[in-house]
Amino acid sequence: MISSLILIAVIAAVVWSGPPAVDVFILVCSILLAHEWRRLFAEDLWSVPSLGLFLAVIASVVIASQLRPLYGLAACGLGTVAVYAAEAVKARSMAAWFAIGALYIGVPAVALIGIAHDPRWGRETLTVAIVAVAATDIGAYFTGKAFGGPKLAPRISPKKTWAGLIGGIICASLLTMGLSRVFGFPIWLGAALGAGLAVISQLGDLFESAVKRRFGVKDSGGIIPGHGGLFDRVDGHLAAACAVAAAHWATGGSVLTWR
Repeated sequence: MISSLILIAVIAAVVWSGPPAVDVFILVCSILLAHEWRRLFAEDLWSVPSLGLFLAVIASVVIASQLRPLYGLAACGLGTVAVYAAEAVKARSMAAWFAIGALYIGVPAVALIGIAHDPRWGRETLTVAIVAVAATDIGAYFTGKAFGGPKLAPRISPKKTWAGLIGGIICASLLTMGLSRVFGFPIWLGAALGAGLAVISQLGDLFESAVKRRFGVKDSGGIIPGHGGLFDRVDGHLAAACAVAAAHWATGGSVLTWR
C-alpha cells in the first residue's frame, strides 16, 4: 500500500507537470521495462537482441514525443521486426516472444505520450486512466481477501478471484464517478470508464502473469518493495493506456466530453 501511494503521488505530479517531464518519465520507465523484459529471457545485456530492444523502445518514445505518435508507432513496428531478426539468429523458438517486448512496451508508451501532449483533455484523461487502474488493484486486493470464492484464472494467476474482479470494478467506477464531478464530464461516462478500464487492466495483469508463468518467473524484478518489478506494478496500466488512447483518438481527443 505504501509503495502504491508513493507511486501514485509521483505519477500524478509528473502527469500534471505535462511535457517534457512526462516524456522523460515515460522514457525512463520504458527503459526499465525493457531491462526487465530481457531479464525474463536471461538475455545478455550487451547482446544484439537486447540492444535492439532498448533502441526500439527509446526510438518509439523519442520520435512520438518530438514528432507524432503515429511515427512513434511506425518506429516501434520497425524495431520489433529488427529485434525478431536479431533474436531469431540465435534462438528461433524464443524470437517471437522476445520481439513482442518491443510492442508490449513501445505501443503503450506512445499511447501515453499521445494523450499527454493533447492540450485540451490530456491531463484529465491520463488521470482518469491512472486512478481507475490503481483503484481496480486496491479494490480487487481487499475484496478478494475478504470474500475469496471462485478463482478468476487459476492456471494463470491462482490468487485472483471473481469477487476481487467485481470489487475492483466497483471501486474503479466509484472513483472515476468522483473524478467526473471534479473534471465536469458526465457521471455515467465516469462509471462506464471505470468499469471498462477495470476489466481491461485485469486482462493486462493476467497477460503479464501468463508471460511470467511461461518462463517460470515469479516477479519481473525487485525494484519496487512489495510489488517486485516495474512490470508487476504497471501491467494493468499498459493495457489501459492502449484502450484509453484508442478512445481518445476516436473521439478527437474529447473522450471525457463524449455525449
